Amino acid sequence: NRDILSFLLRAQLYLRTDQPQAPRQAETRKTDMSRMTTSRSDLVTNGGEPKSKMPVRKEMQVGRNEPCPCGSGLKYKNCHGRGL
Repeated sequence: NRDILSFLLRAQLYLRTDQPQAPRQAETRKTDMSRMTTSRSDLVTNGGEPKSKMPVRKEMQVGRNEPCPCGSGLKYKNCHGRGL
């Protein structure tokens, strides 16, 4: 196995080129990136105005083992949180 692997790693393969190949059209054509636009709206701010840095307010969530907010006296997981 080592001899075969050693031979394969040292091997050099030469391709015959009887006919000169013309350069491919895709290789010679260049794309002008200056006129490219994005379709993602999250990259564009409000007309170039800086985004406001207002804090995000998160609603208070009831934990599973806290009393249910309905006032039954049961834990939330045994009352309104049972189907979750």
